[in-house]
Amino acid sequence: MATIKDVARTAHVAISTVSHVINGTKYVSEDVRQRVVSAIEELHYSTNYAARSMKSKRSMQLGFVALDMCGLFFPYVLKEAAKIASFRGYSVTISDSNCDFETEKKNITDLIMRQIDGIVFSSIVKKESMKEYANYLHDQIQKSGKDIRLVSLERDFSPYGIDSICVDTYHGACQAMQHLIDAGCRSIAHISAPVGTGDDRYNAYLDTLKKYRLPMNNRLILSGDLSHNSGYEKTLELLSHQLPFDGIFVANDQMAIGVMQALLEHHFRIPEDVKVLGFDDVFVCQMLNPPLSSVHVEKRRLGRSAMELLIDAIEQEPGDGNVRNVHCETLSCCLVPRKSTDSDYNSSLDRT
Repeated sequence: MATIKDVARTAHVAISTVSHVINGTKYVSEDVRQRVVSAIEELHYSTNYAARSMKSKRSMQLGFVALDMCGLFFPYVLKEAAKIASFRGYSVTISDSNCDFETEKKNITDLIMRQIDGIVFSSIVKKESMKEYANYLHDQIQKSGKDIRLVSLERDFSPYGIDSICVDTYHGACQAMQHLIDAGCRSIAHISAPVGTGDDRYNAYLDTLKKYRLPMNNRLILSGDLSHNSGYEKTLELLSHQLPFDGIFVANDQMAIGVMQALLEHHFRIPEDVKVLGFDDVFVCQMLNPPLSSVHVEKRRLGRSAMELLIDAIEQEPGDGNVRNVHCETLSCCLVPRKSTDSDYNSSLDRT
């Protein structure tokens, strides 16, 4: 069985460097980290996690509460998060709230009562209730008798004492709307995400219409549930209103796929009659006919950053003299135009 000395010898580094990479206790350059990781994988090295757990009094168990594990977005986030957790010696319990707040709340509370070490969670709580919800979570942690760390995914809970990894969805949505307008759209519909998750995209939609003095019609705005079927049904409802529209900004790609299906079934040409633009840039966007324009979110980086932040917080020594500040990081996103909005789209230039 390989030892830590074997890993250090193979990676051409000191034993202490291997320890820092495994435990995340000190900065190590990416080149050195990759050499250590490669050596660990090559030698099939595993640390004695039971001994670590006994020494640190940690459970080495983490939780991840997602909005929709059956969707196309979260599996990529979770895969990277779980990879980081496993590398640093933790196992992850996955819960799916299915975009239901009460289910989300119960899932997080159950994980806290199990006294795991930390939780990454994605919340659907309404904006005006975030402070109350954060207080509830802090109270549940206090009752548990253990210092359980939390990291919010995509929502900024940092004003309420919870570390957060966010995505700048507002400016990403502004890019999307700007693109539709630049492409000639003047009557743009919006299929939004559930309240609490799609607020920034919805606000960007309204603000951009106002900026360009374009008409806003409430009957062109419908709220979906992030699923393909929701996008399909909401588009049928939109068509039943018999109001003209030449563009649709959709809050996620999965709903946008349903939107495109409904439009094509009703003999609309995309993008000639209606331009369709989604959000997240999941892998199927390139495979659709026509390929779907979208706003790219770094899903793997989101999962990696959230899990690294959580474990770093868990492993910070209470007696090291440092005052721990609440952390918030916001990841940027960018527009990826394709044929659903641009008839001159060239697939050879697509993102890989």
